[in-house]
Amino acid sequence: MLYYSVLYLANKLLFTLFPTCNWRIRMAISKSDVNRFAPGTAEYIVVHGLWRASRGRKLSATLSWLKNPTEALEWAKRFAYFPDSGSYLEGKVPEYYVCGECGASGVKLWREYQTFLDHQSLRCLICACREQDKVRTPTEDGCSLYTDKVHHWYRTATTRPGWWNGYDPKDGPPPDAIETRTERDKTDQIGWRVPAVPTEEGNTYWGYTSVPTSGINWWCKLPTLSVNKTS
Repeated sequence: MLYYSVLYLANKLLFTLFPTCNWRIRMAISKSDVNRFAPGTAEYIVVHGLWRASRGRKLSATLSWLKNPTEALEWAKRFAYFPDSGSYLEGKVPEYYVCGECGASGVKLWREYQTFLDHQSLRCLICACREQDKVRTPTEDGCSLYTDKVHHWYRTATTRPGWWNGYDPKDGPPPDAIETRTERDKTDQIGWRVPAVPTEEGNTYWGYTSVPTSGINWWCKLPTLSVNKTS
């Protein structure tokens, strides 16, 4: 996370286009601060703009679907989120963040999608899979889940580079296949349940498509399974 001084400046300057450089920016922003955020996120665009302004340079960060740097910053200003404490929820897990079925705490939880808070419930991975009758296993990156759907692919000598054709594992790949591979589907959802990311105010949960980068990172760092519960 950014140092508090950088967060303060980011919030203070969030609704400007950083037209001039000043001593406060020069002292606060460094390239390492920019690299704390993933390229393409709103937070990256804003802090990158601060960094460029601190050196008297024009905006340059863009988005894959918005190539104008100024327009990209305007978009980012509406969605960037910087925790006041310097880290989301101060890196802690709220006391109320507990599986409503088994009582597991300190792990990733899933909430019901499009459900009023008064009727909201939380479930851990195992309880959610049992409730939704879904198969999910943790991925290596800790931010998503494997489903039970597996894709089977093959290539032939005449297949275009980077292209793959699907085949039914019951039949096997065709005789002219020179290479095969399998790919498992990934998701962060369990049936109708989506990742439960509490707001820092602690009064609700972020909408599925509205979670800020810092909130996503907080959730991803949580263990997917409790060390005391594996089935």
